[in-house]
Amino acid sequence: MSAVNVHRARDGAPVFELEVGEGRFFLSSRIAPIEEARRMLAEEPDLEVHIIIVFGAGHVPLIEQAALRHPGARLAVVEPEEALRLEVSRSLSPALAGRLAWVTVQFRQELPPLFLEGAARSVRFLYNRTEARLFPAFFEEVRQEIIRLHDRKSINVNTLGRFERLWLRNLTRNSPEIVYAGGMGAVGDLGRGARAVLVAAGPSLAADLPVLRRLQDRAVILAVDTAYKTLLRHGIQPDGVVVVDPQKVNSRYVEGMGADEDGETIFIAEPAICPMGLRGRRGRVLMFNTIFPWFHHLASAFGDKGELDLGGSVATSAFDFCRRAGFDETLILGLDLCFSRDTYHVPGTHYESQWFASVHRKKTWEMLTFKLLDYGACTPAENERGERVFLDSRFTLYRNWFEQRLGVPELSARFRGGMKGVARLAGLEYVETEAWLAARPPSPEGKAAFRNAALEACRRQGAPGREAWDRFVESTREILLHLDRFTKTAREALRESEEGLRRLRRGGDPTGALRRLERLDRELGADFHGKALVNIAVQKVIHRIEAGSNAPTERKGKPEEGPLADSCDLYREMAEVAELNVVCIRRALGSMGEAFGFGAETRAPAV
Repeated sequence: MSAVNVHRARDGAPVFELEVGEGRFFLSSRIAPIEEARRMLAEEPDLEVHIIIVFGAGHVPLIEQAALRHPGARLAVVEPEEALRLEVSRSLSPALAGRLAWVTVQFRQELPPLFLEGAARSVRFLYNRTEARLFPAFFEEVRQEIIRLHDRKSINVNTLGRFERLWLRNLTRNSPEIVYAGGMGAVGDLGRGARAVLVAAGPSLAADLPVLRRLQDRAVILAVDTAYKTLLRHGIQPDGVVVVDPQKVNSRYVEGMGADEDGETIFIAEPAICPMGLRGRRGRVLMFNTIFPWFHHLASAFGDKGELDLGGSVATSAFDFCRRAGFDETLILGLDLCFSRDTYHVPGTHYESQWFASVHRKKTWEMLTFKLLDYGACTPAENERGERVFLDSRFTLYRNWFEQRLGVPELSARFRGGMKGVARLAGLEYVETEAWLAARPPSPEGKAAFRNAALEACRRQGAPGREAWDRFVESTREILLHLDRFTKTAREALRESEEGLRRLRRGGDPTGALRRLERLDRELGADFHGKALVNIAVQKVIHRIEAGSNAPTERKGKPEEGPLADSCDLYREMAEVAELNVVCIRRALGSMGEAFGFGAETRAPAV
């Protein structure tokens, strides 16, 4: 265990000396650490910061000056040495110590709470330079975990902003199919004894299609939805298709998956996908858990589906399925993670047809390509062949996700990548597809065993019994009653906010309206069964408010208007979301009652 000595600098700040092995290291300036900290912070751009991560606790003035410069930011200090952490804790003021979150060797449990609430768009790293030299591997491991959590937070915020109401509509429409579907709990070891090919939809896939045709009778072929129709057109029948996007346009990728055409293809689906994508697939669907509360209500009554990791792309989910299935080895094709050949996808996808349909003499193919590059803020790079390609922020985000997982040797040993013009991933060995096929040919017996076991897993779940159904209806009716009361309260709060805003703009006093809002806020804040249905769907407007969408300007005038305008936005969203939940849930009960054969009496319970 390291020893810690505490000294005092000329400016009165504590100076820590760390004894590691036979070395003794001062962790800040011994003369003027406060001035040193100010210089270090001055080197950084003065931008809005939501989370500050200080690597190394030994420079106390650096922590204090960062807290002063960004009073509204969350503050965490990464420190692997427990003795140093305890000494530093004694030197901090009570106010700063109460604001500080410590990140130790248990960082995987300590970091997630930093990203659960509040904005996390801007994360700033500060380093104690001496400790960065002493503990480089540990600090890098923590940094990578922070990047992963930040990326995931960004994915969730962006996804909620685009799809929060669509998720609700899709999930409630899909409720019968969710109950019938198999789950990820049955996936473990499905792939043992088999070799698989994960087919993404990058442009490089086109060069590997002839080899895939030869492989399809021996290797398990798992495709992302974007690549499905391209495979069919080339006579390749995948054993599984992964779909995670809730938009209706994505259901077009899997049109034609009728039972007569491909009754043995399984459908690996996020529960909130477009209902059109699930038509006619019952008995061939595997689902996984989602974050949306209506799904959790279904799962509490009829059982959950198990986990599958979401990394922002359908390819990340397909990768995690292969990991969980335990295939002996998986070859990844079409995972380009770069923009090349004037397109993101292999020829034949629905995106390509959309582009062709939109081209005319005033909007040429070249103009569309330039717009795509400009919008994505692409930067030039080289692929493994030395060809010029482009990377954007999404590719970087997905790359981080894959490289985090491939950094585990036991996992990377089970994956290989195709070499047809892709941007390389660290930790992934790349091979020529033909060489992979010749070195150890996949076994037809392994493929058949996987298909039989996967279909069995899809068919394990049946309709619920009457007793379980009645309990579900009763708990759902309670949610509907609470949502009805919540809607009325939110509407009343909206009227009070609008009245207060009108009074303020006319030069009056809004105090009376604000006082009444305090009572309504207490009612809206009270817990009830199903409140999460409202909370998750109003995150978009909360995120917008945090970003300052109604901040006062010279044109708006009075600074008091911003908070009241925010209140109007929030209460309006609450009321609309609660009303939408009531409509969708009533419809879900009706469709589930019909699907499970429980008659018309449960179609639309009264509120």
